[in-house]
Amino acid sequence: MPARGLTAVAIVLLGLAGVVASLGCGSDEPAPVPPAATPTPETPTAASPEPTPTPTAAPATRTEAASETASPTTGPAPVEDEAALAAELAEVALAPVREEFGESADDLTAHAFPVGAGDAEGALWAVVTNGPQPFYVDDAGEAVNFFHFVALYRRNADATWSEALYQITLETAPQRTEVEVHDTGPRRARGPAPLIAIRGGTGAHAGTLDVVIVEGELLRIGVSHVSGRPGAGEVADLDGDGVVEIVLNSSNPYVFCYACAVEEKGELVYRWDGVDYAPIPLEAPDDLEGDLREAAERVVRLAGANLWRDAATLAITTSQRAPDNADLRWLSILANRNAALRLGYAGSPGQPLLTSVFAGEYGAAFALMAALPPEEAFALDGPLISGTAAETDLESMVAYLLFYADEALKVRNDDPAIHAVRALGQVLASPDDLARARSSMARALRLAPDDAFLQGSQAFLESIEVAPGASEEGQ
Repeated sequence: MPARGLTAVAIVLLGLAGVVASLGCGSDEPAPVPPAATPTPETPTAASPEPTPTPTAAPATRTEAASETASPTTGPAPVEDEAALAAELAEVALAPVREEFGESADDLTAHAFPVGAGDAEGALWAVVTNGPQPFYVDDAGEAVNFFHFVALYRRNADATWSEALYQITLETAPQRTEVEVHDTGPRRARGPAPLIAIRGGTGAHAGTLDVVIVEGELLRIGVSHVSGRPGAGEVADLDGDGVVEIVLNSSNPYVFCYACAVEEKGELVYRWDGVDYAPIPLEAPDDLEGDLREAAERVVRLAGANLWRDAATLAITTSQRAPDNADLRWLSILANRNAALRLGYAGSPGQPLLTSVFAGEYGAAFALMAALPPEEAFALDGPLISGTAAETDLESMVAYLLFYADEALKVRNDDPAIHAVRALGQVLASPDDLARARSSMARALRLAPDDAFLQGSQAFLESIEVAPGASEEGQ
């Protein structure tokens, strides 16, 4: 559901001032994930949201008749200029802040905008503060910091503003704020509750997203999230049912370091459950039985082992078998969205082998190894390490390789590529004790006895006592 723009009215400056597309609802399902030769799976196309009815203007004849019968001394009520009202309300909301914080609040600004439908008492407006956060030191020598807030007001029928009806603080502590208003949030008995999505940044690199639900004259935080990088999330109608979902960026950009350009991609999805926004769990629905339940549980195991291509494909076909099961459909949506993120990022230049492993693309990771002679593939300073983020942080590379390979082998122990990747991690972890690496490579060779690279690697590991490049690493 598109957000209502706030450029002209909603943002008032008093000073200078994220895949895969979603599964459709019902039985609509995306095309299966393509074969492993294709780096990114085909993504499902989200069902088109139902059109939102557009209010129809009253017929001209009714307006004309009203004008003709109006008293000569009274005319239609003047239409108030929203931009002027927004500026006025921003001043009202910021006045007590400036009074408390003094000159440090001079650059503080505010977004002001109408929310929801008005009634006989007037129209509801919201304010979200924006700009550098002021502070002062109190008489006890303690720093008093300002945190941005959201407040709700009413524009009364007599053209005055109410006192603040409700106010909440944004505890994510964004330094500046950007605002979207979504008119079709969760459904209530009295109609949809508008959502206010507030994005910002905090700290050196983090992003924030707060989604505030407007419930009559009350405000409530639906979801509050801080991500490791800008772009903390989005609000979108993923299944086209007219109620928006909240998508949070859960990626880890600090695999090696923030500037190293290697991430564990991921996202969380929250959906309206009739009472609140709740995260979609990566688990099989409780109401499934028999082989359908077994299939759903395997989807969960595959995803938990980060074998994302297989998880996404099985999730689609499993959901298609029970098109009326909403929980199963949402499991498929969640698995496919995360699969798209990981598969799309696999092979990234910051660390091509590790990002392939993050996606569960062990065939691609093994191909990078097999393109080299064993003495280079298993070297601590070889092409798989040198010139990548792992060159200065081999310890993190080892930890991720071994963890991911071990988890994958719990689900797919008959894959020689996973065993070979595990052997690489074991060489890097213990370059002067190769017993575990030789054992893993022997297992890989038993599963693929005709593979020339595995044959050569086994012979190479048996022939050496210390991995190449170990002396340079101080081993």
